[in-house]
Amino acid sequence: MRYSNRSETPAVNNGTDSLSDSSTRETALNFVPLSVQSFPIVVYRRPVAEGDTRDSFPNCRQRKLPGAGQHTEDDYSDWWVSPERFQEAAQFETDSTTNPLVTLDVLSHVLRGRLRVAVGERRIVDEHGIPGRLAIVVAEHQEGLETIWLKPYRLKVSGELGFLIDYWFKTPSNSRPSKRTLQLSLALDGQGRRNKNFYLDRYRKIEKFLGETVCDVFPLTIGETEIDVKRNLRTLPVLFARSPKLVFRSSQSGGGSFGGLQKYGPLQEAPDTAQLFFLYRRCDHSLSQDLFRALRGDSFSTFSGMNTMFGLSLNRDRVSGIAVDSYTPDGIRPALNQIQQRTGAHNSVPVMLVPFQQGDMDDNATEDYYRLKHAMLTAGFASQFVSIKRLIDRNALKWSVSNIALQIFAKMGGQPWKVKTTESDMLIVGLGQSTRKGDNGVDRFLAYSVLTDSSGLYRELRFLGTSDNEHDYRRQIATNLTRLFQEYQEEYSRFVVHASFTIRWRELNAIKDAIESIATDREVFVVRFNEDTQYFGWNVKSNSMVPYKGSMCRLNREEYLVWFDGVTRERPRIGKVDRPIHVKFTYPRRGIDDADRRTLLESSVRLSGGNWRGFNAQSLPVSVAYAHRVARFLRGFDEIGLVAPEELPPVPWFL
Repeated sequence: MRYSNRSETPAVNNGTDSLSDSSTRETALNFVPLSVQSFPIVVYRRPVAEGDTRDSFPNCRQRKLPGAGQHTEDDYSDWWVSPERFQEAAQFETDSTTNPLVTLDVLSHVLRGRLRVAVGERRIVDEHGIPGRLAIVVAEHQEGLETIWLKPYRLKVSGELGFLIDYWFKTPSNSRPSKRTLQLSLALDGQGRRNKNFYLDRYRKIEKFLGETVCDVFPLTIGETEIDVKRNLRTLPVLFARSPKLVFRSSQSGGGSFGGLQKYGPLQEAPDTAQLFFLYRRCDHSLSQDLFRALRGDSFSTFSGMNTMFGLSLNRDRVSGIAVDSYTPDGIRPALNQIQQRTGAHNSVPVMLVPFQQGDMDDNATEDYYRLKHAMLTAGFASQFVSIKRLIDRNALKWSVSNIALQIFAKMGGQPWKVKTTESDMLIVGLGQSTRKGDNGVDRFLAYSVLTDSSGLYRELRFLGTSDNEHDYRRQIATNLTRLFQEYQEEYSRFVVHASFTIRWRELNAIKDAIESIATDREVFVVRFNEDTQYFGWNVKSNSMVPYKGSMCRLNREEYLVWFDGVTRERPRIGKVDRPIHVKFTYPRRGIDDADRRTLLESSVRLSGGNWRGFNAQSLPVSVAYAHRVARFLRGFDEIGLVAPEELPPVPWFL
């Protein structure tokens, strides 16, 4: 794959010292521009009339176009538009700059026609739930199909038309993930380990396509114009947010989460009343002792013990063991009653040894897992489950015991660390959603919020709405978010919603009106974070091609591609590798000024360091990561007919 020899993009720091110099850094976006940007096109159109429905025009898109003759933007109106003739439609000659969306429709139509001739219908895949993408089969396996997909796209930041391009391994819809499918998906390497060359391997798939197969497909012919694609990915300048700095005991700051805890101790120790109760079957008693010794720091050099790390001494006054009869709510109820009688639920954490492990459970084990978790929550406990399989595998326990200890400490009411920040007046609302799908689409909605401050400290979890009716559900969200902001408006002047789903303008405006009726100087922002994004990017100057942690690539005024995790200058070796996150500023509607946008982007990157689920869990802002965890539990409860308890432990029970 070739890159243009154009000059380096100037530094983009917009006058702020919180963004590192980007003068020598670029990201190659998964986008290839067209060789020609302006060209004539012909479409067919019919005015949109009152009472028209989309069902009546199945092969058309509703687009804005001018009338006949020369017109300004004010003369644009709504039309049903198609690259093909349809009933009562008139031919309309225009060019690719009139409405880029119409041009993208034409490109998609022409591409499909060209693929039918060039590669054959059998090698075209477009039924993978993402409108506008056409995938070309490049290799076939028993486990599925290797494909390269293309999607017409306009890159707003450069004003270019072209195609998004990426690799996708298509598996049968009813298949379960296997080692081989994960290898073909590039998630695992040839030895079955996490693929540290994920970025490089993905890049090479695209490089091979652009070097070989693309010549069979392009150029496309639109009218009398031949349109090719450039053979180089478009490079874009990168902003850098500084890595989050963590704060520990006595406001000491420095080092990573693990090293900082070892050196300084936790931000806040667990209450003296906090206790641990190991729950196990009698046949697993010896394994519970193995876990106890590992948590105390007696077993592995990788973890010095909860007393050294967290100031939490595991002695007889704080730790007990209780045998249970079975892995059912009835089987553990006597143990839970015993714990409540001895200590009450507050800050007592049952640590239960279970025969199943997340990511490796059949349907029966999954149901058992959620029934047990639900029973614990109903009794008021934030519980910790540890897989017997992990305990038997000494090497697995060696590398996971520190994260198990971290989660237990947080559930006992301790605070390991927080993120250093200057925005003390900002409340972060991680907005999550859980839905249940029926035969006719979604038939159950549930929304909730995970509240943190700008330092990532967990405040509380609230349910915002639940209904079988989407209109009632969204009305509840607006009402309850407004109530939440009213309660916190004396403490915070800025409310930032980190959402993983779209909130409609109607609800957002209702919230804004309510806030302004209380205090006109209160601000509300909404930022959406999308993990399942169509965008990807590579650091073209690195052998691994993995971008630096904190890289932020601007797609347009309101959208960025952000790497919350990645390599660092201090640690350039590849370890855990995650995809980038698509970040979109969706509110206020009239846009956010540059200073606010920078502040919100920087704070979201910092918040990735506040996750107490693991010492290296930094792939998302803690607000979004916690919301995803809650969604997983609520969905699991709902699938087996259970409703989440109205009262939940005041600690991050979902870790």
